[in-house]
Amino acid sequence: MPDLTAIGDGYRFVWATEQIVIEFDRLGEERSDGLKGQITVKSQRPPTPGLLHRATFNASSTQGRRSLSKFLEEREPLLDWAGMLEQVCFLSLERWREGEPLLDLRGVDAGQRPRWLLRPFIEYGGPTIIFADGGTGKSVFALALALSVASGMPLVSDAPAMVGPVMYLDWETDEYVHNERLRAIAAGKDVDLSESAPIYYRRESASLRQSAPSLRRKVVDAGIQLVIVDSMGAARGDDPKDAGPTIATFNAARSLGVPVVFVDHVTKDREQKPDKPFGSVYSANLARLTWGMVKAQAEGDNRSSIVLSNHKSNNGRLWARRGYYLDFVNDDDGTLLMMGFTACDPRDAPELIGTLTHREKIEAVLRANHDLMTTEEIAEALEIENVVVSVSVVKATLYRYPRTFGPQGNRPVRWGLVTTVTGVS
Repeated sequence: MPDLTAIGDGYRFVWATEQIVIEFDRLGEERSDGLKGQITVKSQRPPTPGLLHRATFNASSTQGRRSLSKFLEEREPLLDWAGMLEQVCFLSLERWREGEPLLDLRGVDAGQRPRWLLRPFIEYGGPTIIFADGGTGKSVFALALALSVASGMPLVSDAPAMVGPVMYLDWETDEYVHNERLRAIAAGKDVDLSESAPIYYRRESASLRQSAPSLRRKVVDAGIQLVIVDSMGAARGDDPKDAGPTIATFNAARSLGVPVVFVDHVTKDREQKPDKPFGSVYSANLARLTWGMVKAQAEGDNRSSIVLSNHKSNNGRLWARRGYYLDFVNDDDGTLLMMGFTACDPRDAPELIGTLTHREKIEAVLRANHDLMTTEEIAEALEIENVVVSVSVVKATLYRYPRTFGPQGNRPVRWGLVTTVTGVS
């Protein structure tokens, strides 16, 4: 019997004594045709080790086994190829049709795996979507997440639970752009790339579903801890609004066996659904976490501000908004030399006030004013920041959140943060 190891979506068979390795992968089964895949036969036998044969192979076909056995006997005589191929076919069919074993959930040790790879953006057990308009910085942010996992550094959030190689799958640009960005992010946080784990880049053209068989092998062989897919729309390979391609893309991501971050665009129907990524409703429904991103930047300024809002969290509460100042330095040719992320409270950044909820906008005004204000004064202060909120909406919001806002006095009532009114933090 050979030693059998599962590899991606296939199996590797090793006969140590005979010095033969057979890999049977890219598997798929049709009722009428049986289990088909690609078979690769390698010899480690002297004097001429190497590849003996690679071909499409049907494990359910007796004639196919006979033909391949005869061919291999001509290449490497003195071995029982018929018997070895019989074992490959029998064991592959047994494992394939048996599928994953049943597990008694009562016996699963929840402590064997941490919940988070990179809190609060990447969980184990399901993909994350980061979606935004073009040019917002979502690809750069995803690359910062990748470098955090590869280096172990807390670049934009907590330190990762696991450190290791990352795979970046790109449908939109090329390796030179991402190399420039990676080096700039590393320079901004003093990360030594030579001491971090690799970030493997692959330019893609086929859909993620079509690429998944080869990617599963690479994930296993390279010890990948995280996969970035940029962008989800192109990775579908079909109409983003159709459920079928979207579901197939999520299934392909799940088959990789490691956390996946999708970079995606916003829906065209932004006024009605500003909290959803573009395409089929399954884009948001099948994700574990979704984060929307907005950006503010003055023309010619070397600092931009971004805010990420958590619109979906399958396993708990929604996370508070995350704000960052993004500082960057370019040379005279426009080459990106340095890029630094600095966490900030979105309520403290005037340029971001338009991205906040009514509650956060009012809180930002009261915090900046350092004094109690009437509802009219709050509305006027918001208007100065080019944010129009009516007095009635301001008043309703103040009364809706008594733990945040507190009144003082009568006619006119003046409002402040509870900590200001009561003097208790």
